[in-house]
Amino acid sequence: MKNICPSYLLFGLTLMCFGSVRAQSGAGGSQGIYINANNYINYQGASGGDVDIDVSGYLEIGSNGVYDVYGAIHNKGVIEVDSAGQLTIYGDMLNEAQLIVHKGAVINFYGKTWENTASASIIDGASMNTIPGGDLSFISSRPSIPSAWLNCSPWLAAYGDGNSFQNLDGADVPMDVVLHLKNTNNVLLINTPTRIEGQMQWDVANGNIDLGNHDLVFSQNASQDGYQSDRFAITSGSGYVVKENYTGNWIFPVGIADNDYTPAAINNFTANTMHVMVKNYTASTSTENAPYTVDDGVDRTWNVYANVAVGVSSVTLQHNTATNRTVFSEAYNFITRWGDINQNTTGDSISSTAWQKNKGVASSIGNLNATLTPIAGSSTNTRTYNNFATSPTDSISYFTKSTFAFQPAPIVLQLFETDTANCAVTIKFKSTKEINIKKFQLQHSVDSVVYTTIATIDPKGDNSEYQYWDSSPVTGKNYYRLLYVDSAGNYSLSKNITALVICDDDNPIVLYPNPAKANITLTGLSSPSEIRILNLIGRVELGFTANNPTENYDISMLPRATYLVWIIDSKQRITGIKFVKI
Repeated sequence: MKNICPSYLLFGLTLMCFGSVRAQSGAGGSQGIYINANNYINYQGASGGDVDIDVSGYLEIGSNGVYDVYGAIHNKGVIEVDSAGQLTIYGDMLNEAQLIVHKGAVINFYGKTWENTASASIIDGASMNTIPGGDLSFISSRPSIPSAWLNCSPWLAAYGDGNSFQNLDGADVPMDVVLHLKNTNNVLLINTPTRIEGQMQWDVANGNIDLGNHDLVFSQNASQDGYQSDRFAITSGSGYVVKENYTGNWIFPVGIADNDYTPAAINNFTANTMHVMVKNYTASTSTENAPYTVDDGVDRTWNVYANVAVGVSSVTLQHNTATNRTVFSEAYNFITRWGDINQNTTGDSISSTAWQKNKGVASSIGNLNATLTPIAGSSTNTRTYNNFATSPTDSISYFTKSTFAFQPAPIVLQLFETDTANCAVTIKFKSTKEINIKKFQLQHSVDSVVYTTIATIDPKGDNSEYQYWDSSPVTGKNYYRLLYVDSAGNYSLSKNITALVICDDDNPIVLYPNPAKANITLTGLSSPSEIRILNLIGRVELGFTANNPTENYDISMLPRATYLVWIIDSKQRITGIKFVKI
């Protein structure tokens, strides 16, 4: 056979014709290069046709090397791109072995499909580390290909000028690169999950990644940048954006379609892996209750689940105000979670539907993007949860927003408090008004999520005092609330109150001064402990790690308000203390 494709400055490479090379399963080139030995390119060069690197082949692009492949690459050996080296691929990529992309190296991918197999590795040196490797860019449209190269590979003709979407089949292989999305027609995930070990970079407007039915996974060390309202992850199928085993805040840049950005942020106080996607009502698999989440909700449902069920996290949801339903109020709304059981008793009040009924606040303008700048026409709200679904089909994996208003409580409380002594708790409450009350139920919880009734109390009428002695609380934090039942059988809930019970010579955690102006001191801490200072809507304002029994913290930068300090000890026990900043 005669090689009809040009080449230049490719010394050390054997240029030959072949008909059996498979740069991608199911097709082969009619011309190309076969590599079964060490080859080093440290100058500008190009080749026409598909490049086949067998198990004993090694192709290295040096720091002065610029190598263009006008065809596909099938790598069964080793490809290494040194820092400042550049490899440009105009056809498809099938990576079955090792790809080493040093920090500062560049791979430009203009092909249609990049496929890793389970045996592949993409690293930035001898092994994985916490520093991302070089740049791998998915780019469209593709520059014009010189006519002399067009017949070199079927992959050139099949892709035309490259002005279309590209595919990424990640095989769940950690990709230790900075993955750039520079395709305004989107990159689609196909066949398997894609795992980012380095960094994901959204670079161009409308340069989205469409998950389809496959997850985009960020490892514990992975990072992301550049995401905003016109570049993000589209959850068009059953795929999730996943962040593994992290603490602190992570923004999940998701939306249902181009220019329809509805992200979530999850701030983990305890380490967990979180999975997030978003759908509209029609596509959501939860059963939306009319009119509760239709008339006074937003036309979005977020599906969120974790690897570990028990974990404290604040959830922030951002939606486009254009999706507000008819009576949704920006001045009064809240995040709600599905429970699949009517009535839902897990919220701030008992709901007549399977969705939580929570206390509302005014929305804030959304800023869930890489620069944290406000996004016009967006709205956010935040709520803290301390348990999560561990499957995407669990009923509590569904979240949305609502403005379903509270009904007036059938009682006005003047007093509701606890006293603790001798490993027991006395609960006291006093009414000023009792409106058609049939009974009180005093409820107890150890996690503020699951409550059990410990006493049923008959009403006495207006201006009455009540007291109950709980002789068997748990050591640590106890939660109490009152459930009111009127004569028609309707339910309402009081606020939660807490009691910290210390037994067996345990030392209590104490915060002082309270109120505080510039500093607070915590004593009785175990080592180590994680300290979080939250505002009253659950947003974390400050975070610290305590390594000593007594720690002092500067709070002078906080606005004047009431705050909650959460102390999470090494056994994941949580203590909450409220204080006032003056």
